[in-house]
Amino acid sequence: MNTEGKIVEERVNVERKRRRCLMCREMFDSFGPGNRICKKCKSKQAWRSGV
Repeated sequence: MNTEGKIVEERVNVERKRRRCLMCREMFDSFGPGNRICKKCKSKQAWRSGV
């Protein structure tokens, strides 16, 4: 593994926690503060179209 991959992996381990999805309000496992939409909502047409 290269150095950059190791840094990203370590950062993900530090910031991972349960967060509330900003669309459906359900709790999900987030991989950092920038990950606020759950996978279920990201797969919906509204998310993909930017509505």
